Amino acid sequence: MPGKAGLIGDAMAYVTEYTCSGCGLELVDDGRVFVWDDEHGWTEDFLLLMMTYQKLHGAKIAGKVSESYCRDCSKYVKVYSITEAIDCIDDPCKVVMDGIRNYIEKCGRELSRLKEIRKKSQYSITREDNHYVVRIPGYEHFFYSNYLFPSMTKEEVIEDALNDFHEEIDEVIAAREKRYQRYLDSHYMVIDERKRPEDDFDLSEKVNCPECGLEISRYVDYRIPCPRCGDHIFGMGIHYD
Repeated sequence: MPGKAGLIGDAMAYVTEYTCSGCGLELVDDGRVFVWDDEHGWTEDFLLLMMTYQKLHGAKIAGKVSESYCRDCSKYVKVYSITEAIDCIDDPCKVVMDGIRNYIEKCGRELSRLKEIRKKSQYSITREDNHYVVRIPGYEHFFYSNYLFPSMTKEEVIEDALNDFHEEIDEVIAAREKRYQRYLDSHYMVIDERKRPEDDFDLSEKVNCPECGLEISRYVDYRIPCPRCGDHIFGMGIHYD
């Protein structure tokens, strides 16, 4: 699969972004993988990083994800390739597809929760030793403490804390909205490729859109025409995420 994430143990993922100079279509190849989380019943895809690699261990279904585009549907097409699955699961393709729908619903719920937290701007403040600590209920990862007490009043600490919190949560919401919209703007297909050799790979491979049946490229690459407008001009950017 093209654009595989960094070697196991690397902290960053190798991400290739393609942008058509004709129509502006953006596609990403980041070596994304997926697992079926049997405990929660959803299929989660993620970048293969050192901190996420452990999710693959013990997964009952796992595989790779690639992305293309269908011009007739004006939708992205995400292909989930199952490379591992335990034998007792009768129809892993259906299980993964149901899990994708469940995961999209989960993302929507989380986004709504973050927006509610942002809107309420509630907080609790406590004095601990020589500083104040401001915490936002429902957003456990955020807290603000002022170690310069008493150079700032409690009111100034709260104001700074809320400003910092709003800036941080706005960034999180924007990133999640973009990802959630990408899910909604996509068609999905799941292929059981457990018996396919790992070295059997061809960038020119085609699949059919699961919605309209149009033949499209399975992978994105700068050497293939843009799947939306047909131009061969793909600008390519590489970064680490």
